[in-house]
Amino acid sequence: MQLTQQLLAAILNHAAFGSIPLSDINSAISVLANPSATPKQVKDAMSLMAGYNEAGDNLGTLPRVAAQGSRAKNAADIQLWDVVK
Repeated sequence: MQLTQQLLAAILNHAAFGSIPLSDINSAISVLANPSATPKQVKDAMSLMAGYNEAGDNLGTLPRVAAQGSRAKNAADIQLWDVVK
């Protein structure tokens, strides 16, 4: 679930800003599509996508506010959000 969310955001950021290397997105897609991917591979891909997604939080783009990930996470009704098995 975490990788899916971060990957979707990365794809949208790439489409809007081109700031994320397409090769990294394709690597994350490969991990997500691989039923034999290890938890470490999933977590590493998720962390890479999150790093790109959060890199521009304070760059002054409109609107000029930092992302509020914890607020969005608290509003989400998702069980086991922080659990990576």
